Amino acid sequence: MPLGLTFLIVGLLVDDGRTFVVIGAIALGIGLASAISFASLLRRHRTRDARRQAEGIRGIAVVEAAELKPHIRNGVLLTYDVTLRFEAAGRISSRVAVVPGTELVERAEVPILYDPMEPANFEILPPGS
Repeated sequence: MPLGLTFLIVGLLVDDGRTFVVIGAIALGIGLASAISFASLLRRHRTRDARRQAEGIRGIAVVEAAELKPHIRNGVLLTYDVTLRFEAAGRISSRVAVVPGTELVERAEVPILYDPMEPANFEILPPGS
């Protein structure tokens, strides 16, 4: 968006800046569309997380498969591709971030918090929770 706005202003200020105006308008439009899409997706994600935290049910899931993604980090959290099985959802796969020390090996039981309306909306709880 800033680049599109800059091109638009430069195009309006200089003589024969028609090309700058067109490029600026296109870039600004793309930037605005991207920002609106991002805001919408972020709001939806936060709504799902809030619903899981407010109405979530604790349960135990069995790890069927877990693959550490060593190059994907979020602070100190470790990222795994996991396949879990639990009563409410059956078998489900997802990419999750967990605290170090969470045991994610085949046949391990892990505590989870899931949304009863959407069991695929779950999080693996830290050890001792």
